[in-house]
Amino acid sequence: MKKILLVLSGISILFFLSCSAHRSPAAVTEIEGGVSSILSYEPETGVNKFCMDLYGGQKDAAGNVLFSPFSIYTCMGMAYEGAKGATASEIQNVFHYQIDEAVRHESFDGMISTINAPGKQYQLSTSNNIWVEQTMPLLTLYSDVLTTYYHADSQNMDFLNSPEASRLYINTAVENQTAGIIKNLIPDGSVGSDTKLVLTNAIYFKADWLNQFDPNDTGMEDFYTQSGVTVTVDMMHKDLYRNIEDYYGAASVLELPYVDNEVSMFIFLPSNGQMAVLESRMTGDNVANWLSSRIKYTVGDTLVRLTLPKFSYSFDISLTEELKQMGMPTAFSPLADLSGINGSGGLMISDVVHKAFIEVGEIGTEAAAATGTIIRGTSWVITEPFSIDHPFIFAIVENSTNTILFMGKVNDPTL
Repeated sequence: MKKILLVLSGISILFFLSCSAHRSPAAVTEIEGGVSSILSYEPETGVNKFCMDLYGGQKDAAGNVLFSPFSIYTCMGMAYEGAKGATASEIQNVFHYQIDEAVRHESFDGMISTINAPGKQYQLSTSNNIWVEQTMPLLTLYSDVLTTYYHADSQNMDFLNSPEASRLYINTAVENQTAGIIKNLIPDGSVGSDTKLVLTNAIYFKADWLNQFDPNDTGMEDFYTQSGVTVTVDMMHKDLYRNIEDYYGAASVLELPYVDNEVSMFIFLPSNGQMAVLESRMTGDNVANWLSSRIKYTVGDTLVRLTLPKFSYSFDISLTEELKQMGMPTAFSPLADLSGINGSGGLMISDVVHKAFIEVGEIGTEAAAATGTIIRGTSWVITEPFSIDHPFIFAIVENSTNTILFMGKVNDPTL
């Protein structure tokens, strides 16, 4: 039996010893003066705003797109806890972190605790790790914040004498945290004897659909890609009672919940050829407002005849240049101030890498239509097709906080 399987790689941040002095205090003060005017949000809102900002830079990719805004946001959050001055201001502006430390820490603690809560009928877990050069002591305050509020585990490494062995050790840990899916997160050559710290986050998700597809109903059908090429894909079919929702006139949206109704996939389907219109309205504020204003867990009176392609793909990216362009170049330069990590500074970010993988398919043979019938209970039926036979955007959302765990765009399910 096939299972739905979604895995996010951890992202990693590598810190190298800087060879020159930090930015002058006067320049830092000038930038810091504007911090109070920067909008900040609690983590679940900040995740979604960052998600849409990052997606804006990836949406023109010719192939499929996939990343976990939660993982990137959390891993960079651990770096932000040690940033000062201009470095902190730029990171905050890109990631929309909550400036109030108490609120930020409590919110990260709550969000991670929700994801790692026991007793679920599905698998959803996240892991944070601090891999630190054994000759560089961390500030107690910095270490305590990461272990207490980010639930991070800390381990000393011998980057100085054994950088390659350290890299392989970290990659093995991340592979284990993602059920063997994400391999070689930290690429060859990215860790050297001057590496001082590697921060990683990994998230793993595996769940059955609440309304499962029958493999016997799957057949080969056409999918019309954004480039105009028609490909033949495995199409799954399911009749289920759901409401088809509207997203600001730019897309029809179908929520496909997983077991327990605690996590859902939202499929944003524009009219054929109108992906650019949808993407222009996929802003952080628009998505946040739409998610918070919609009525959750409604089954609806429409019998949806769903046609959904099976798809499986991975996505690897170095985020270094992207984050610089989004407004945080200082963290990647010798002018970086990450003195909140070790008390003396001399650190800079050398790279931020990210890997993700997703596989969507049929699961089991349970009768899902009963759920829809119970809610509506009408004696008449409206039937409406929802045929996903052209490019679409999807988001997997933790429903109690509206946190986007995964986001992607499928241009071609055969890639």
